[in-house]
Amino acid sequence: FNSIDNRNSVKVVTSDLYNSFKNSVNAKLKNSIIIADRFHYTRIVSNALDSLRIKLWQNSKGDEKKFFKNVKSALLKNTENIKDTGYLLNLEAKINTAFEYSVELKYGYQLYQNFLRIKDGDTYQEKVSRFKDWIDDALSCTIPEFKSAAETLLKWNKEILNSFKYSYTNSSTEGKNNKIKVIKRN
Repeated sequence: FNSIDNRNSVKVVTSDLYNSFKNSVNAKLKNSIIIADRFHYTRIVSNALDSLRIKLWQNSKGDEKKFFKNVKSALLKNTENIKDTGYLLNLEAKINTAFEYSVELKYGYQLYQNFLRIKDGDTYQEKVSRFKDWIDDALSCTIPEFKSAAETLLKWNKEILNSFKYSYTNSSTEGKNNKIKVIKRN
């Protein structure tokens, strides 16, 4: 950051949830607002749900074990984005079977879907309210994976709330970096 000539003019920085980067931005780009990238903080919540699924898979046997191993993609789908009704019905059947095996997984899934709905708020205040309600729900639940996710999100509260106010994201940069990694891997 020292090589940036106009660093006092930088207004906005989007970032993943990496403390060292946040500290550097705060030290060198003093006039900027840090915005947490949506993908990264959503991934924390999806990882909480998947960690719960893995724990259930490891502690199960037989058909139940096989089922928990193969239900990951169904659980992590954002149901609002599915247009094909046949696919949606199949997905719902798979998810409902998972819920028959575990009430805890059902609650974790509801927490995850509620988190995805935060961005659908019409106003900044509504998004903030949904986020705070979600944090309260996750902290008060009995699922350690979601408590941990909520604690991490609380540490980045200011930056996440900034993402509700501003529409900046790292998505194009992340996409280009991913393309480069795929090319290198191939």
